[in-house]
Amino acid sequence: MPGTLTANNSASAFWVSEAVSSLKKTSTFTATIRAGTQHRTPDAIHLATATLRNADVFLTADRRLKSYRVLRVLDVLRVRP
Repeated sequence: MPGTLTANNSASAFWVSEAVSSLKKTSTFTATIRAGTQHRTPDAIHLATATLRNADVFLTADRRLKSYRVLRVLDVLRVRP
């Protein structure tokens, strides 16, 4: 029967549920970043994802993202070894 959860598809249903939940959280946080900053949507998506996944550092060549203070943002063009 379509739509019935069985032992064969219960693991898939779990992961789909987790993915949808993660997408909702990321979308909401992306909107929060967009509303409070000048960052464009693609940048806000990257920053939201990194923040929600507890990234230690965010590497970028875009100097404008340095203003995001929630994560440690490193400009890869300016970092010296």
